[in-house]
Amino acid sequence: METDLNQLFNKAIKHEKMKQWSDALTCYKSILKENPSHFESWLNLGAIYFQLKMNSKAIECYNQSLKIREDDRAYYNLGLIYYKSADYGLAIDQFLKSIQRNPDFLQAYLMSGYSYIELNSMDHAVSILKDGLSRDVKSESLLLCLAIAYYTGKNLKMASAVLGELLQYNENNLTALKMKAMISIEGNVNRDSVESYRSLLIKDNVIFEIESMINEPKNRMVHDKIMSVKNELIRKKIKTNQDYLDLSLISIFLGNGNAAMNYLLYSIKNNET
Repeated sequence: METDLNQLFNKAIKHEKMKQWSDALTCYKSILKENPSHFESWLNLGAIYFQLKMNSKAIECYNQSLKIREDDRAYYNLGLIYYKSADYGLAIDQFLKSIQRNPDFLQAYLMSGYSYIELNSMDHAVSILKDGLSRDVKSESLLLCLAIAYYTGKNLKMASAVLGELLQYNENNLTALKMKAMISIEGNVNRDSVESYRSLLIKDNVIFEIESMINEPKNRMVHDKIMSVKNELIRKKIKTNQDYLDLSLISIFLGNGNAAMNYLLYSIKNNET
């Protein structure tokens, strides 16, 4: 019997990897009918329901898995559902339980940080992110989120310093370069902002192409072309991460720094979840 269930579980995993949700669901339900205490099946069943945006069923599955044993993944996945539902307080509760059971679970620190930012609790965000960085000082995701927390809390100096630290570990991190350039320009147009902007131009061909269009002899045709691209992106009902990045870049060169930063921050958060 155990061998049959293992074979069925492996079959379910294959279906899941191929995004054959219905077949995977059937396999997991068959396993749980024979063995209601099969932890991994409850966990994976919850993940599928989450993918299908059936959050109530996903929560039920994760809670069933936690009745079998407490597990950092189940708490994290519950937290992610609550985060996506904008219930940030409940999300934090679950992420912290995940960290308690696995202090090296960096993604749980990260999502706790984003949750605190959404609640405008920057001190808590900074604290939990620094706890995560004590586990991995070079984590680019944690450093980027820490910079966002400082920026959102209006501490541009610390935000820029954290981004500088990140760029020491990876000088080609375009998101950090974009954010640092915009923060430098927002704080004061000085040598630092010029150098940040120049580094960004060298490393990002998309920005270079947009800048070339803007720097052409100003005429209505160029302006209308840029606005047409921007309006087309704004009208899209479902925007990809790249759409938000493109809107951020366009906003920079249209002189709207606040919109550029907001699009960039949304892109970063959207990418993590």
